[in-house]
Amino acid sequence: MSSSPSHIPISVHPAIRNLNVSQISKMIATKIIEKTELNLQYNSSFCRQLNVATDLNTYETLAYYIDNRYFEKYGFNGSGLINFNEVYDELYCEFKNKIKYQMNYGAS
Repeated sequence: MSSSPSHIPISVHPAIRNLNVSQISKMIATKIIEKTELNLQYNSSFCRQLNVATDLNTYETLAYYIDNRYFEKYGFNGSGLINFNEVYDELYCEFKNKIKYQMNYGAS
């Protein structure tokens, strides 16, 4: 058996093997909400900024936005594994740019 990177078997843990886009979107939305400390509330202007239905709370709004962006970027392409952190970083950056979110890195 070779130890070359091209011969390393890829094993995916059963708990994450069958994640669908909605589950990934919810995970990314949760991570963004935790990072930005967004309040979980109903905010129709926030919904309009992200082009989703206006009767959703912050979490639902963000999950729908991430879901839409994920499909626009990756579609149903199941040809390979995705790196969650890379997808998160990319979608988080788009989210920040979309709503012009300002982070206070120096604030405690």
